[in-house]
Amino acid sequence: MLKKILLGTRRGRGGRLFCMFKFYIIAKQASFFCLLFFQRLSGVMKVS
Repeated sequence: MLKKILLGTRRGRGGRLFCMFKFYIIAKQASFFCLLFFQRLSGVMKVS
């Protein structure tokens, strides 16, 4: 399903820009989750 969307946007004008924007959002969310995970990990380590 994701591949179909990517292929459809690639054909249209500004598809590449849209893909870059999508990747940017995914990367931002991933970094945010990583920060939360590490904060929780450090919190667990402090307790033990």
